[in-house]
Amino acid sequence: AQQQQMQQMAALAAPAKDADLSAFGTDLTQWTRLRVEVVNKKAIIYVNDIQAYSLNFPNEPTGIIGVQYRFTGLGAVKDTKFTGSRKGS
Repeated sequence: AQQQQMQQMAALAAPAKDADLSAFGTDLTQWTRLRVEVVNKKAIIYVNDIQAYSLNFPNEPTGIIGVQYRFTGLGAVKDTKFTGSRKGS
């Protein structure tokens, strides 16, 4: 389920003909570790600690304003953790 959500995010951010989303493929019978790091205007997406995708944003980042999990079919979220730093701290 995480895999599908991240594939959708990546597909929206990159032209379909150029997007290589193969790194999102995992064994769905096992928990998948998903990590998204955003620094300045760049997001890096890791699947099981391996960089799967990166993209650049045109606007300055803001704080987290919401989180949404979506699944097509069955899905589960085991843990969620948010960390970050504020400018000047």
